[in-house]
Amino acid sequence: MAPKVTVYITPPEALVELLIRSHFLYSLPLARRLRFAARFAGGITEHTRILWSSRLSLEDHLAAGRRNVEGEVEAGKEEGVEKNTNRKLEAIEAPFAAAYLDFSRGGAEGETGLRTEDEKEREDGANDADREREEDACAVALLREVKRQQDLYFVPGSAQAREREFPAILIGNLNEVLRERLAAPEVGMAIVSTGLYDKFVFKVDELPDVALPETLGDGRRWAWDTVRQEDIPFVLSRSNIHRRERTVKLLPRAAIYLDDGTPIAWAFLEDWGLIVDYLGPDSSLSGLHCEEPYRGRGIAKAVAVKVLRDHLRDYSDEPYGWADVATDNIQSQSVCRSLHGRVRWQISWSHLNLDQSFPHE
Repeated sequence: MAPKVTVYITPPEALVELLIRSHFLYSLPLARRLRFAARFAGGITEHTRILWSSRLSLEDHLAAGRRNVEGEVEAGKEEGVEKNTNRKLEAIEAPFAAAYLDFSRGGAEGETGLRTEDEKEREDGANDADREREEDACAVALLREVKRQQDLYFVPGSAQAREREFPAILIGNLNEVLRERLAAPEVGMAIVSTGLYDKFVFKVDELPDVALPETLGDGRRWAWDTVRQEDIPFVLSRSNIHRRERTVKLLPRAAIYLDDGTPIAWAFLEDWGLIVDYLGPDSSLSGLHCEEPYRGRGIAKAVAVKVLRDHLRDYSDEPYGWADVATDNIQSQSVCRSLHGRVRWQISWSHLNLDQSFPHE
């Protein structure tokens, strides 16, 4: 049975529940991106679309999983044993693909976030060939709908079409295993990675305590604050990654200011995350920065710990945070390890040319 694609204009809570329930760690970035859209002012626009692709509807998919869990729990009670419901859930769930899409948030903020059911780790390391083909079909069907949405947004002659810089869309936080499968000849998507990033995962209760002295070695006193709105242009100027001021204003953030009002270090929770910087719509630690004269004193580490501890709860109660760090970014890799982070998988930001991928549509 061919997969069907459903388009939502607001984040369906059923999708968040499904992602958290049975595909936990791998799904948290997308689940939190959906929560950001639903909970934060300005988190959703008129162009936001959430896509679901599977042979089962989202509601049927979720209901099947619930029935299986309830049945296994009851069977376990009767037998006096604890059943492993997660393994059973994997056995009955149909493959799916899901994505967050918003062409109005292009550039480094990402236009699409995509994940499929196959991304989670399998205990035996195996993947049935028929199931893998169905997983690929779900992803391709979803991307075909992305092309349709692209054509509706970038109508020839429109302002959006005139302002568009590149013919390809940008997919953020894409699992590298999935990208390689989409690029394989038998699938045929015209997708190119811009570079590999390690996904560092932190547990909040394992973050180290970092104590800073009252003065920073030059007699200057300091204080915690958020990144003030008037300082956002300065903060953005310190990064070689183009971000939009309007998006940064939405993000949870932490900063250290000197007593004269000068910001010297900051971090956010950011949109899909490129490198260690700040906390964003998917709660990735991104944009972490410390001014040159104050480096080597544990300040960046302290800011990272503070923004994770203070703001992850804004997204959910799950005690995990993460950062996407370029494999050759030695300094940021070191910071993440000092936070007791572990590399769990690799992602990339990828350019996908939908016109080349679907040339006859």
